[in-house]
Amino acid sequence: MQIYSDIIESFPQELQPPMLKLMDRLREETLDTVKRSDFEGLKGVVTALAEHVSHLALAQKELAEAQKKTEEALRTVIKEQKKIRKDFGGLSDSIGYTLEDRAIRCLPNILQKDFGLKIVERYAKKKIEGLRVYMSFQLV
Repeated sequence: MQIYSDIIESFPQELQPPMLKLMDRLREETLDTVKRSDFEGLKGVVTALAEHVSHLALAQKELAEAQKKTEEALRTVIKEQKKIRKDFGGLSDSIGYTLEDRAIRCLPNILQKDFGLKIVERYAKKKIEGLRVYMSFQLV
């Protein structure tokens, strides 16, 4: 500040007070400006943020890969579930046919014993183009 004072004293007497005011104001404004140390501190923060962003990008990539694997596993489960549904449907049909066959053998005796009905003619149970046709009876 001494150098500035010497310079201001070299001004005419009437200009010295305004010049001192100007110097004070410039000094105050300079105090409000960013210092090199502030800038270095900000550089450190930006570097740390860049590292965090890099880690987040890597984590996002890993999550995307995990999601692809999960989606593929889900597709496999869906295919297997469809296969199980089809197999179960076939099993259900097999059990149903077996029950029908047993019931048909017992039916004539039950009809005669419980209802007094006698079967005079049997028609065979057939399967036509994937459709089940039930056995029909002619009763007396």
